[in-house]
Amino acid sequence: MFGKKTKLLAAARGNDVAGVEKYYMKRSNCLDACIEAVKNDAPDALQKLLEINKGFHFAIDNPYDDSRRALQLFAAARDCSASEKIVSILYDMNRTKCRGYNINRELMMPNTPLYAIKDCLESAPAAGHLHIDFDTCVNQTGLASTEKLTLILSFKPEGAEAQRTIDNALIAVAAKGDIEKAELLLRHGANANYAAGQSLKVAGECGQYAMVELLLDHVALDIHGQAIAMRLQNMETYPAAARRVADAVAAAIKDGARAAPRAAPAAAESEGNYTRLDSHTLEERQTLSDGGTLTALFNFASGQQHILFTDRNGNGQTPVVVPFRDIDEKLLSALREIFDALAAPQPEKPANDAAAGGKLKTSDVAARIKKSGL
Repeated sequence: MFGKKTKLLAAARGNDVAGVEKYYMKRSNCLDACIEAVKNDAPDALQKLLEINKGFHFAIDNPYDDSRRALQLFAAARDCSASEKIVSILYDMNRTKCRGYNINRELMMPNTPLYAIKDCLESAPAAGHLHIDFDTCVNQTGLASTEKLTLILSFKPEGAEAQRTIDNALIAVAAKGDIEKAELLLRHGANANYAAGQSLKVAGECGQYAMVELLLDHVALDIHGQAIAMRLQNMETYPAAARRVADAVAAAIKDGARAAPRAAPAAAESEGNYTRLDSHTLEERQTLSDGGTLTALFNFASGQQHILFTDRNGNGQTPVVVPFRDIDEKLLSALREIFDALAAPQPEKPANDAAAGGKLKTSDVAARIKKSGL
């Protein structure tokens, strides 16, 4: 018996279909042979093994055990970066000759073929949730191929989780200098300002000069630029990248100062310490007793607060990022009210309008926040 298994494993490794048929053994012996075929890129032997075995029926009569062993096979394929042909055989066998084990998550690997990715994504329940989570698709498969990433992004669900996935994906491709994927992610809404411009920072740290040039146009340099430039200058690894970022930051600050008189926000877009910067960001700016500035940016699209300290000489520290889930709900609600109130100019109201049930002015909201101690 031992000699037969040895010959079966050798046939599987050598992609020997005739040997597989001659020495075939079922259950765990077949599983071991399938794993050998996967690891040695022997698609013909794998196909024959699974056909004789009628799919992933490696146990006697235990669906749970069958499923567990099938996952072992997929894990082996993922660990060895199995070829697309091997992955296709595993996927097709699961789809046509097995009990339909829920292995779509395990299927997501760099060499998963496009048709299998599409099938899995289209199998989403009617409720709109992906059968496999979007983060798994992007990171385990999409980042391996621009074509696959394009397909996966076309299925991007709504919500903060998916947004964080593509924001982090932008950071990953920035480090590798993959311009094509970075442009694709940006077109699908990736936020280069996520985590205080982390994508630009890692591009500079890795010496990805073309990526730095691309991201300079997408990062709010007047907010995050100084901290990024300081980090790159302190590293001294890629001085040219550090100089390029520092020059761009200086130009952005200079242009901002020059344009300030013309670009001052309208009265309805600024109230007290609060300013509505764009369609999803509220800024709170405080001047400290030592002359420094504390700026908090509340991004209602990404669900994050960015806190930036700048000393009186204009030197910024690395921003702190706080997810909204860690912020008091009452405070967030009040900030959202300020944000909405700054959306458009409001007509003047009599002093007793609020008492009569009229809409609160933004100054009233800000005063209420201060009074409540939030």
